[in-house]
Amino acid sequence: MHLRRARARYEIQDLAARYGWQREVERDLFRLGVPSLKYLSQEQLDQVLVRLKGLEDCLQNICDPPDGPPAR
Repeated sequence: MHLRRARARYEIQDLAARYGWQREVERDLFRLGVPSLKYLSQEQLDQVLVRLKGLEDCLQNICDPPDGPPAR
């Protein structure tokens, strides 16, 4: 269980650093009412990670983010 949490936190931090999405992670933390990733449950970590991977997919496939206005 601890390895799964650690991997999710690492992946979230890696995506945030790679694409400059620290503000996206902060937005999720604020929405979930916690000060940092270590306070998230496994389910919440998974939600944040899925959202960031979705944003990465949109970026790589040149499509609009699901929770933002159209870029075109």
